[in-house]
Amino acid sequence: MRRDRFSIALIPITLGETALGNLRVNDRVNLESDLLVKSARELHATARLVTSQALAALPWSGELRGPAGVQKAAAQLAAGGAVVIYDPGREGEADVVFAGANLRPASFVFLLTQACGHTTIPCDKDRLDRLEIPPMPGAGDRYGTAAYVSVDLSAGTGTGVSAHERAATVRRLAHPDARPEDFLRPGHVFPLAARPGGLAARRGHTEASLALCQAAGLPTVAAICEVMGPDGHMLTGSAVERFALSRELPMIAIDELADCC
Repeated sequence: MRRDRFSIALIPITLGETALGNLRVNDRVNLESDLLVKSARELHATARLVTSQALAALPWSGELRGPAGVQKAAAQLAAGGAVVIYDPGREGEADVVFAGANLRPASFVFLLTQACGHTTIPCDKDRLDRLEIPPMPGAGDRYGTAAYVSVDLSAGTGTGVSAHERAATVRRLAHPDARPEDFLRPGHVFPLAARPGGLAARRGHTEASLALCQAAGLPTVAAICEVMGPDGHMLTGSAVERFALSRELPMIAIDELADCC
């Protein structure tokens, strides 16, 4: 038994008399346990747990659904933790999401070293306009992602590329007192503008991450990164769920957020 998996031995009569013998790799099953109740002390300890990747761990992980699932995912962001938002229908990919307002350097390191895709910073368009951060020229990608000019924090002393400096830049983007002169252009932080109207206008990871920030009562700035596998391909299907479970992260589909937010 390991932290993210366990083994089950099935005797031949069980395989013959049940549907378990028809299972294939990656099939999902429901498991029930008699050991269902944990002490309040253990639950409290789990809620305070911070993993080695500096992720805030609340007492749930894996797929969440419905209004209660959205509330749990929002609570995870509010606690400084990450949520996996996946899109099985449109892009078929998943993003790890942190709230921008309380983004820590260790969380940025997690995006770079564990999610491994391209880290971007969804923002509401009004914020980017107020900060005089313009859109990138061109029509954008095939999914209508609105990329804006990259920025660095002007108060920084380094190149702007470190996790510490990039996290500070994101936190400043989320700050209500941020001003245009707070940022250098171009830089190492890549803002994306959410479509006005949010998920009702576009069911993308950009809009979904901001909907979750809003549900958490946080400024509408997020840090997201697509989950890429060791082979360089994006994780899809059951591989996304294994990624989330192995890192004790909740995951929720964009459609669930669109229906509840």
